Amino acid sequence: MLKNRWKTWLRVFLAVALAGGSGAGWLESAFAETVKTAGEASRTKIRVPEKEKKPESDGITKKSEKPFEKTPEKKNREKIPFPHFTLEPKLGFIYLSRARMDDRVLGDRFGLEVLFGLSLGGNQYSFEFDPIFVYEDGGSARLGDVVGGGAYMGMVYRLGNWTGDRFIPGFGLGIRGVYLWSSEIDYGLELYGRAVVELNWYLVKGLGIYAELGLLYGATGLKSDAYPDLTMGSGFGVDILAGLRFP
Repeated sequence: MLKNRWKTWLRVFLAVALAGGSGAGWLESAFAETVKTAGEASRTKIRVPEKEKKPESDGITKKSEKPFEKTPEKKNREKIPFPHFTLEPKLGFIYLSRARMDDRVLGDRFGLEVLFGLSLGGNQYSFEFDPIFVYEDGGSARLGDVVGGGAYMGMVYRLGNWTGDRFIPGFGLGIRGVYLWSSEIDYGLELYGRAVVELNWYLVKGLGIYAELGLLYGATGLKSDAYPDLTMGSGFGVDILAGLRFP
């Protein structure tokens, strides 16, 4: 029986061989297709879902999507080193114009001022209190050497939130009152309203340079031999001050 099977396979082989190119081509193409399919199967890999990749930065820093959000650089730039309490020693010059008193005219006066200022409030609204010591040359007013003491009180508004750096301008209003005495008068009074423009420049934290311009309008009163009763006369004035501010 085995012998018959062997003869049967041999006949099949010879029949295929004798069939020529058609049979051989069919076997070859079937074999090639099998190999190709196996190769593709071996190269197929199971795909694992990848994490969503973030877009790579192109080196350009994008602005915050929040339009009013401040960057760290801007916050540092807007940080004002202005404390809520400061001392202001100041030295300055004052000029007071002529003042008419009844039928007489009190002449121009020039003087030097020393102020020890106190500021409470800080970067925006602040209350100012400045004790004043003044020396005036009576000159054409024929008052002799006049000395006096008094104070300035007022409010100032500083623009530190807008300037955003060490230069901090401000403006304000106040009242200046001084008591006068000399060898030529019994006593005198100066009562002036004052509009102020100031500039603060902080060199280092806790120490700044201060400059101030004041425009004055008010009255001067005198009591002397020429004016038995206290007599008042109005006029203009201007003063220029400079000093230090700390801390």
